[in-house]
Amino acid sequence: KDSRAAGHKGLQKVYETLAANQDKYQALSSASEFARALQSARTVLQAEDMFSAPTIPQTTEARERYMAENISWLLAQAGPNAKIIVWAHNRHISTSYYATGDSFTTRSMGSYLRERYGAALVAFGFDFGFGPFNAPTIHGECIATLSQHKIPAPTEATYETTPHSANLPQ
Repeated sequence: KDSRAAGHKGLQKVYETLAANQDKYQALSSASEFARALQSARTVLQAEDMFSAPTIPQTTEARERYMAENISWLLAQAGPNAKIIVWAHNRHISTSYYATGDSFTTRSMGSYLRERYGAALVAFGFDFGFGPFNAPTIHGECIATLSQHKIPAPTEATYETTPHSANLPQ
């Protein structure tokens, strides 16, 4: 626990040193290069915070919040009239809270983005039809393992079957 606290202090010091010396570092590079360097340091702090959370709900909550924060940062870098498309799992892009496991509920990235951008945010789901994919399997509140899951083929007369029944190449 003490080494984690020391590690966090060290990472925070790097971030603060970069921020405190913005003029110097920008003069040696550029405003956009400095912004990327500072954001990279911020992302390392986010990862440290996320992975040091004591439970999966806290880790998941931090992950969703930081994904939204980083999307907002990317959009801000692109300018005032910029737009961004984010391809994410439906649970991430959902604009409401969602249940991640049987024992807890966390906010989604989409809910943070909806709060920030209001009606300007357009979120939509998509479906890949059927087959295997990798995702975490939750085991209690502190352990998750990446494992393969499988979606069965859809039944007839469902919206998932329409693209497949068109017999068009991908």
